[in-house]
Amino acid sequence: MKNFDYKKLAREFRSEAEKNLPVDIEENHKTVFLDTVYKFSLITGEALAKDKNVKSPMDAMVMTQILSEWTFHKYIDLLRSDIPERYHESILQKVGFTIYEIAMQALLKKLPYDDICALVEHHVNRAFDKACEGLANNGVISRDACETALAQSNISNLR
Repeated sequence: MKNFDYKKLAREFRSEAEKNLPVDIEENHKTVFLDTVYKFSLITGEALAKDKNVKSPMDAMVMTQILSEWTFHKYIDLLRSDIPERYHESILQKVGFTIYEIAMQALLKKLPYDDICALVEHHVNRAFDKACEGLANNGVISRDACETALAQSNISNLR
């Protein structure tokens, strides 16, 4: 898709994430955190740029932004939880995949952006909960770590 510079957009989202990083995020997590926001934004933007179903650069930008913002918020939730770091990316991948699928389907149905955002939020929370619960149910993380993660809500703290 022409007129959609997803690489530049991913850099901008990384920069925005850096400006809005909460002060309680430890220094040793910042680079991985910012690189993850960048990587997820870049992958999403590239996929959208190549998808023949996406006709509008604005649609591609909005979908990339939605994924970037949710990656930001859910990563903060993970960093504030007791879930070991080695599981963070897999949880974020499940959330990211859900965002992409839900947003793409909503976009193809030509739903308004506000409706897409509300729909994505609902499914993000379900995917996050399911990913954490799955780790706990399989004995990979403790039930307490799962509960701590599910009790986090960086997005709610901003409202």
